[in-house]
Order: sequence, then C-alpha cells, then structure tokens
Amino acid sequence: WEEAAGDAVVLNETTNRSAADIEILFGTTPSGTAGQTTTGGNPQPDGTLRLNEATIVLSESLLPASTDATRALLAAIASHEMGHALGIVGTPESGHSDDPKDTMFPTVTQNT
Repeated sequence: WEEAAGDAVVLNETTNRSAADIEILFGTTPSGTAGQTTTGGNPQPDGTLRLNEATIVLSESLLPASTDATRALLAAIASHEMGHALGIVGTPESGHSDDPKDTMFPTVTQNT
C-alpha cells in the first residue's frame, strides 16, 4: 500500500497496541469469512468519514501458511483487508470493486 499510495500512506510496525491505528490479528472472523475489517472514525462536515482506527481479523484457518500458494492467498486477503482499513473502497454500496483482478474484489482465489 505504501508503494501504491506514495506519501499518502506510511506504515510503521509497533508492538504497542495502544499506539496502533491498524491492528492485525488472527482468529475467528465474526462473519465467518477469511478476513474482516472493522473501522472507527469521525464524520466530517462534507459527509465523509475520517478513519482513525481499524482492526483486521484474518481467519486462523489460513494458518499455517506453509506453502507458496497459502502464503500468496494470505497476502492477497491481508492486502484486501488493509484496503478497507485505509478507507479504500470500490462501489459505495459494498466497498468492493467489480473487477475480479482488483485487490478490492470481494472474493479471492488461489490463483490471485
């Protein structure tokens, strides 16, 4: 995401959970999907939402990522969920793209 967004996105890893704007965890997603992102923010006067926190839960069923294929799948899902955490959306109704080749397409396959 840093490469794609230039100076607009700067990612720094921290072990201090209270200092993190985006937290990434492995566990059971509330929706039962491979990944889920919840965000929080403040409404702006122009009707947009300024995001200030996000939690990404990646399904523990993706572990162990012991093959190239499972690592690629995990990376694709994590990248998609990071897009949601950064507020990157496709169609306003779903937050997803209609293009199957796009990171923000709602489903991912082993060949992604």
